Amino acid sequence: MGVKILTYHNVGKPPKETRLKTLFVSKEQLSRQVRLLKLLGFSFLRTQELIPNRSTSRGVLLTFDDAYMDFWYLALPIFIEHYLRCLIFVPVGLLGEYNRWDYEKLRIKNL
Repeated sequence: MGVKILTYHNVGKPPKETRLKTLFVSKEQLSRQVRLLKLLGFSFLRTQELIPNRSTSRGVLLTFDDAYMDFWYLALPIFIEHYLRCLIFVPVGLLGEYNRWDYEKLRIKNL
């Protein structure tokens, strides 16, 4: 089956004014997806485990772009509850600011 990479952006309900509602996954959807991946026997990988080898034939790496606060409040508890790993891409030069890099496209301010 091979290694899979699933990319997430926002967790929670998309605001009415956002242009790309498909970037959002609800906390309940994320929890169901994690439980299903576990049920199907996937191993939650670290980046260094992405190099194909025979021991990670059913591996998955979950990534979260931009380290928005919704990850910390809604997604992180799911990962802690299930003792799982994920990769978070943090725009370190913009910590504490809103998402000015994609505000024009999304039309919402994320922290």
